[in-house]
Amino acid sequence: MSEPTIPNIKGLSKFNGQYFHSANWNHDINLKNKKVAVVGTGASAIQFAPEIVDDTKELRVFMRTAPWILPRRDRKVTYLEQIIFKKVPALQLLVRAVVFWARESYLLAFTKNKRLMKIAEKLAKRHLNSQIKNDEVKSALLPNYEMGCKRILLSNNFYSIFNRENVKLVTSGIKEFSETTIVCEDGEQFDADVVIFGTGFNVVEMPVAKYIMGTDGSSLSELWQGSPRALYGTTIQNFPNLFLLMGPNTGLGHNSMVYMIESQINYVIQAMKELTKKHKTYLVPKAEAVRRFTDSMDSQSQNTVWVSGCVSWYLDKQGRNPTLWPDFSWKFRSQTRSINAKDYIFK
Repeated sequence: MSEPTIPNIKGLSKFNGQYFHSANWNHDINLKNKKVAVVGTGASAIQFAPEIVDDTKELRVFMRTAPWILPRRDRKVTYLEQIIFKKVPALQLLVRAVVFWARESYLLAFTKNKRLMKIAEKLAKRHLNSQIKNDEVKSALLPNYEMGCKRILLSNNFYSIFNRENVKLVTSGIKEFSETTIVCEDGEQFDADVVIFGTGFNVVEMPVAKYIMGTDGSSLSELWQGSPRALYGTTIQNFPNLFLLMGPNTGLGHNSMVYMIESQINYVIQAMKELTKKHKTYLVPKAEAVRRFTDSMDSQSQNTVWVSGCVSWYLDKQGRNPTLWPDFSWKFRSQTRSINAKDYIFK
């Protein structure tokens, strides 16, 4: 998530107002008393829209697909808790363990029994109904796909902005831009001084892949052809001594990515130790090992909520999941605790 994407919309180049992607925020633009258009209602938009609404004269939020949003349960750790944790470190470890295993249990709803997701859907609907006053807006913000198919979002203050008189939710697609307006597919037009795109990132097409060359002279991008594959998301055939962190099929929808990264780092260390032990210069995974791992990921991804029919950045253009780890994160750590030398060629 390092290369922001702005959709190719007709007329954007001739728009006389200012526009930018939220990941490249233009701090030189003052939004005070401006007519601002927010394009997108994903994880980025739900964070920045509530922060800018007080400054804007008008805020128009253009939504393609309604997201499932749950309340954010964060709170400050109290001073008393800090003292107790300092005096009894084992208690802090226990709390962390409870949080970890509670998060692990979420995977059951994503992959094992999708009916469990209905419980979370009820919580999300209750959250929506409690914050939105207008029934029409409430209906528009109710997703029409299974929860978890797209990224589940957390926010306590996004829904409430639509209760303001200066905020409007727009569900018609954007047809084109003119010099001063946004023209929707239903013919409605909106004046805009500033457009902020919260339209995500180029995730599946890893931007750096086209610059990394393998032993056969082809780039990593050419090998992947829009559908990344790597052994435990870390090593890649034809690319000796290339180690990725947060590579293909290591993303999580239920637990901490730090845990996955730490597991991968251990795997890389084990690979380095194996090289030293064998007195070799490099290692590279066998094509069969990568294929076997990929087939396992594809098989486990079937019948999960992620491939239940919606369009998301989890999937490639063929509908395959090259992004998420479709199992418990503790299993990833277990499988990467040591390197299987039989999966590699050493030279």
